[in-house]
Amino acid sequence: MSPASYDPKSGVQGPAATLTMAGLALSLFLTVYRPMFGLIAGVAGAVAAAIIFVTKAKGNLSLVARLGLGLAMGAAFAYGLDAIGVLPRVAP
Repeated sequence: MSPASYDPKSGVQGPAATLTMAGLALSLFLTVYRPMFGLIAGVAGAVAAAIIFVTKAKGNLSLVARLGLGLAMGAAFAYGLDAIGVLPRVAP
């Protein structure tokens, strides 16, 4: 594990980090099997994260923003990997 894994001064920890990674994984999975669903999830996540971050919401809404951020980054990452030919093509 990374030496910074348990650093109390790191930026994102706990449920926020978990939801970000869950959003990333979900978006990658959706984009591999249904590219349009992955794109829709990425855009919806980006919009939700932007609205919540701009309004500076606290509590559970910040966790939703982290999930949205993970969805958006996962979709962008998946489309980038698809563009360079790394992701497999799955027939519908």
